[in-house]
Amino acid sequence: MKDELAYRLRRKKISDEVLAEFCIYYTKAMKDEVLRQLSGEIEKVCISYEPVESFFPNIGDDMVNKMTDAISYAWDHMLSICEVCPNRCISEKDVFCTMFDEKHLFE
Repeated sequence: MKDELAYRLRRKKISDEVLAEFCIYYTKAMKDEVLRQLSGEIEKVCISYEPVESFFPNIGDDMVNKMTDAISYAWDHMLSICEVCPNRCISEKDVFCTMFDEKHLFE
């Protein structure tokens, strides 16, 4: 993150590493919602403030709102890519995926 939000997070002593941990945490919390959107069950995912407040209990309402706005934008952008990606690693999560299952790529 290289915008004003990132600057404000750093001022609150939130490092890039902690932000990366949060992204993984939030992604896991959103998994079912994302799969429901990709399957067509729902039109849009619901971006909740609760995981943000849970992970960052002291950042304040304004920062929580800014983070949920950023998360919403990122999810919409990411899922639009997932819809056309040939890997289908989210919608077909149990099927072999070169990106994640080719062990020699990680050696």
